Amino acid sequence: MHPEARPRFAKPDPLSTRAALWLDGLRERLRRRVARELKGPKGGFAAALMTGDRSSIPPRVVQAMRNSGLAHLLVIAGLHLSFVAGILFFAFRFLFALVPPLALRFPTKKWAAAIVLVGAFSYLLLSGARVPTQRAFFMIALVMLAVLLDRQAISKRLVNWAAIVILALQPESLLGASFEMSFAAVVALIAVYEEVGPWFSALYRRFGTIGRGGLYLLGTALTTV
Repeated sequence: MHPEARPRFAKPDPLSTRAALWLDGLRERLRRRVARELKGPKGGFAAALMTGDRSSIPPRVVQAMRNSGLAHLLVIAGLHLSFVAGILFFAFRFLFALVPPLALRFPTKKWAAAIVLVGAFSYLLLSGARVPTQRAFFMIALVMLAVLLDRQAISKRLVNWAAIVILALQPESLLGASFEMSFAAVVALIAVYEEVGPWFSALYRRFGTIGRGGLYLLGTALTTV
């Protein structure tokens, strides 16, 4: 047989390609099922928050959210990952606290932090791992690592490390509005609260329940500004 007539077998796809294809298929199946079970715009909205795919949301709804200034809610970033991390962290701390031998003898807070890392990473992959999601994940991961290592969780150093990791993986993201606006907002929040944090803490200890509620509203307004 002539050498060129021999059958040629295609090389198998690398593991990374197969994993990416599997994730894409899982994301698409989840999107379809959510959109099918929750009829109408709410199904598309729920699917977008789970998978990052907004194709199931009617264009008129997307335009209405843009007109009202709420389109950023469709971008999976710090708000969404914080909800996931918060639910996982406090839920598992509560469950561990229900078992006294575990709560009294083992570092269950660190266990919960490790579970958050796994859950947040899974959500990152499922949602498509866009730059805002990466930024949020790396910051949450650093916070959880700080809990594991008994170090301070929230600081400008944390933001710096998150930026370094993203730029090492995707240097071109430096020129994107998503990267710039995300990090500018987080740096501004940390800088402001590092200045007013001690004052807020003193007032919080001084006033009663009603006063603390007012301080919470004031802090929310300050964060929005």
